[in-house]
Amino acid sequence: MRPISVNNVKEGTILGKSIYSSDGRLLLSKGIELDRKLISTLKKHQILYII
Repeated sequence: MRPISVNNVKEGTILGKSIYSSDGRLLLSKGIELDRKLISTLKKHQILYII
């Protein structure tokens, strides 16, 4: 799997790895389908790339 810029992620993309905040809290679990709200959450937490 290749990293994808959060700015280029489309709704319906399946997350390949879990995403954690800078303080170690789980934000999104592996396998979740991204929608507009979740993509916005990634941007809010300054996540630049996903796998």
